[in-house]
Amino acid sequence: MTTNTNVQTHDPWYVTWCIQAHGSQMFGDKPYEYHLRGVAAVAIRFGFINTFMDMLLHGHDVGEDCINPATGEKYTREDFIAAGFPPIVADAMMAITDQPGADRDEIKAKTLPIIAAFVVAISAGGFCVRRPVVLAKLCDRAFNLAESKANHPRKFKRYQHEHPAFVADLYDPAETEFQPLWDYINGLVAD
Repeated sequence: MTTNTNVQTHDPWYVTWCIQAHGSQMFGDKPYEYHLRGVAAVAIRFGFINTFMDMLLHGHDVGEDCINPATGEKYTREDFIAAGFPPIVADAMMAITDQPGADRDEIKAKTLPIIAAFVVAISAGGFCVRRPVVLAKLCDRAFNLAESKANHPRKFKRYQHEHPAFVADLYDPAETEFQPLWDYINGLVAD
């Protein structure tokens, strides 16, 4: 694992841990920290933030992108808990992790239903929404759409292609608190 020198000294421990877990991974031509902070900023912009949510937003890609240097394997739920993440956050980090598949369509077809099914009780010391993994995925998709629309037309077209299945798997009209974020995503996809 490579230490990222851009980590802010005032960051909570989990932000530093997630940035360091991504090591030298890049988001286009920027350090992966740019993506993690951008996804968290989407949540803040739409009024969704507390410590558990922030942990999930910063850790949302660790399970699928990063190798634990102690084991040489992908990070597990137990690794996240050992690092200090509460068990419910570790569960959420695993739920958002892509499932194995032959291609991107199969991966998403397997993963999105798991994301949709992850439901928690809202509590003062826990998550701020009932479906935190859906919220994290929405923030991730919103950030990726905005970035790809501006800088990577081919990726943007892929997200447009995936959008009907994304909506079918994750949208719940009863979750009115997510509607402004859905409206933003739909506006980006509309081209």
